Amino acid sequence: MDRSAEKKYRFDGYRGAISVERENRFSINIDSLFRYHLIGIGIIGLADVFIVASIWLFGFDTMKGLTHLFLLEDEGNLPTLFSTAALALLAAVCLLCAKNAPNGERVFWKVLAVAFSFLAVDEAVSFHEYFSVAVQKSLNASGAFGRAWVIPYGIAAALFAALMLPKLLRLPPRTRNGLVIGGSLYVVGAIGFEMLESFMVARVVTPTTALSLFYAFCVFCEEILEMLGVALALRTCLLHLMGRARFLNLTVAAAH
Repeated sequence: MDRSAEKKYRFDGYRGAISVERENRFSINIDSLFRYHLIGIGIIGLADVFIVASIWLFGFDTMKGLTHLFLLEDEGNLPTLFSTAALALLAAVCLLCAKNAPNGERVFWKVLAVAFSFLAVDEAVSFHEYFSVAVQKSLNASGAFGRAWVIPYGIAAALFAALMLPKLLRLPPRTRNGLVIGGSLYVVGAIGFEMLESFMVARVVTPTTALSLFYAFCVFCEEILEMLGVALALRTCLLHLMGRARFLNLTVAAAH
């Protein structure tokens, strides 16, 4: 991140004083931001592997709170905060894309911003977990659909993709392909691996260490695929916003 400051002077006739306007300029390299995002995902993944190995291979328990703090399977911890922040940032970038898009594209980017905002809130407060109980009871879902939130969310994702497809196909190839790949990674992780985990829970009567480690591996794949999907979508939207540029320039001015 590069930073430069430029001072501007103006005469205030009413107060008879000179004030200084300081302009701070920040330049963010999009490729570097994506690289750091991937490094963050890698650190979170390694922490989860360490925690799981400590529990199942060495018999450690809570490890003075570190288990909950870093375990990908838990909610309300550092991985949750990381994912929530990434989704919120992605929603904000989509709003910027909508602001700078031609009239035909604005609705597309606004809808994406609303969708990612909802996912950010859901990631933070786990709406789907509370929703799942009601759906499971009403549909008597079991097996792969035991975590019944995947049913309405899966239907919603399919409808969303179908409705947005015509607008998506009109985007530049780089933007279209990036969003398709990022969205696919997210859906495979969030719904696909969630169904596999639910199937395992329903079928396995006596879990062994091997099965428990395989379940932990499925959770790892679920969360990491979600994070990678968001990271790729964020990079794609930033590049679409900046065109051929690789730098996002921000200016903040303050009068002194």
